[in-house]
Amino acid sequence: MIPQLFRQVLVLSVKSIPLIGIILLSNMIFQKKINPGFFSLLWLLVFLRLMIPFSSPIELETISSEHSISMIIGSTGFGNNDPLERNHHESSNIPNLILPLLWIAGLLMMISIPLYHSLRLRNLLRGNNTILEIPRSPIPVIESDEAPYPFIVGILNPKIIIPAHLWDQLSEKERNHVLCHELGHFYRKDILFGLICYLVLAIHWFNPFVWISYYLLQSNKEIACDYRVTKDLSPGDVFEYARTLLRISELGRTRFNHIFSAGLTGKYLLQRRIEMIVTKRKKTVFAAVLLVAFSLVITLVFLVDPISVQQDHKLVIFDGLSQVSTPTSDELSHHASIKMQLVYDGNNKRLENELSIIADDLYDVTREYFNGKTSEQLLGDFQRIKLEMIERVNSMLNIGEIQDILFAEYKVFEY
Repeated sequence: MIPQLFRQVLVLSVKSIPLIGIILLSNMIFQKKINPGFFSLLWLLVFLRLMIPFSSPIELETISSEHSISMIIGSTGFGNNDPLERNHHESSNIPNLILPLLWIAGLLMMISIPLYHSLRLRNLLRGNNTILEIPRSPIPVIESDEAPYPFIVGILNPKIIIPAHLWDQLSEKERNHVLCHELGHFYRKDILFGLICYLVLAIHWFNPFVWISYYLLQSNKEIACDYRVTKDLSPGDVFEYARTLLRISELGRTRFNHIFSAGLTGKYLLQRRIEMIVTKRKKTVFAAVLLVAFSLVITLVFLVDPISVQQDHKLVIFDGLSQVSTPTSDELSHHASIKMQLVYDGNNKRLENELSIIADDLYDVTREYFNGKTSEQLLGDFQRIKLEMIERVNSMLNIGEIQDILFAEYKVFEY
């Protein structure tokens, strides 16, 4: 189950790379012409795309023929204690397990990071806290002696945390700037979306492009909140807001970036935010229409469920063949025990009927084939054996062809 799930995640992660590249390019071209909140939606498309297959079950009937043999061989084994077959089993099984286990280890580590930060944040806020009287705020604003910088935290019970040492040194206008920015995160539901996107990142932790997407999404949410605050301000007030950001950066204490919080952190991000604030956006109807059309196109192209695309050519398994047990052609006493499953296009119902009719003939052909092979040949070039058996089966069919062969049992042993 774990190797199958990892393969599903890996394929999906690779398929997301073109979408990430397209959105990154559009961000570079249109970032000074379009509301930055729109780009937050585009980055959310990436994480939505990365979640899509988990809404549909993984069906055995849609096994990919390219990987089916390696999955079956790695999970069934070769029986008994013969050194030759045991080495073959280990060499087939280990590569199928190493990467999935590494993925699980990385996933657990990624999940443990926010748990650690949550404990650290709880200890950080155990000091003297004061609830501030802010009439216009829909959520509590708490002044804390231990908070390093202003941030909003919490999903079910959000609250704004303000450092006591910082609050006392800010003017009334600067305090208003801080509160308006943090409330922007509240209205945009940044904490909730940030948590969901982090969980997706944890699943795809091995993909550097997903890390880039996550970082740009986090950066964009800060820029979007800045835009929300400054879009209706005069040029003079915009520069005052930029100075507030610089002042908070100077007065803030040791950086503490919690995964479930949103706040004013990071020197590089601060520089980029100020550049975006003081740069006047050239709003054009053409750019907006072009980007909306572009978004619809990439949504249709990249958000199609890959499972639904495969439904027109669904592969199913014919399991009506009897198990074959036959001696091999070795001089010493070796035996082969084979149970084959045939993979074919499920839409071809006539082929299924034909396979049922010639099942006895297929049994005889399989027995004859394995009876003519040595144990070394059967445990050696497995891919060649599979291809030869597919060719033999298809030569007996009149209404179509099988796509692949799975081996529910494949044992070669000395007796």
